[in-house]
Amino acid sequence: MVTGTMGKPIRFRAFLSCSIRPQDRYWVDFVREKVLRPNGIGCCTVGVDVSAPQPPLDTMREWIEKSDCVVAIATARFEARDIQCPQDKLLLLPYAVDEELLMGWLSGKPLVVFKAEGLSATGILGAQKTTWIQFDPSDSLSLRRQSTHPLIISMLRNLLRELKQRKRMEITRRVLDWGAKGLALLGAYGLGRIAARADTDEVPDCFGEHDGRFKACRECPWRKECQEEKYEVEFEE
Repeated sequence: MVTGTMGKPIRFRAFLSCSIRPQDRYWVDFVREKVLRPNGIGCCTVGVDVSAPQPPLDTMREWIEKSDCVVAIATARFEARDIQCPQDKLLLLPYAVDEELLMGWLSGKPLVVFKAEGLSATGILGAQKTTWIQFDPSDSLSLRRQSTHPLIISMLRNLLRELKQRKRMEITRRVLDWGAKGLALLGAYGLGRIAARADTDEVPDCFGEHDGRFKACRECPWRKECQEEKYEVEFEE
């Protein structure tokens, strides 16, 4: 079983959209190793973790579809000026990050963005399709400061809550699909098997919060799946 840095199993995959230039490596490693992996979220970045003999856009699309969410580290790559007002300067993120954020949004994936201060909000950011946690690219401690911790913890809790909810929906769909196939293949016998779980097709709202001290948890028909999903938010300093 693949585990995170704190020994937690990798339950979700994030498509990590970021610059692969050396000057941005610190921020990428921080988010990957200190924020995501300790909370059971593995990462995939085109050009780092995967490559394929096909156009990059096709590879991006394929792996975004395979991922549970898109996490972007938006750092500045380009400087642009308004022709009419040359004193107005814009700092723009890498084209690939902009495109991957758009693909993630079009695919309905949860979006999380770490945005460098001074970076112009364009594309998905400008359209306010997601919020972001801002950091100072000139200060290596800006994401480690105590004042930033509540923002990161809140983001992680919201992201994990949404990912768990989506997984609950997927499990429910699988149970219903299994029931339909069982009925078709096994007839009356299959109907009896399905009826035994008919009242539990809807995954409980407390899914992922298993606590063996409580009788309701010990007797819940979802206890096995629930135990596999239980973990708390962690943030390594």
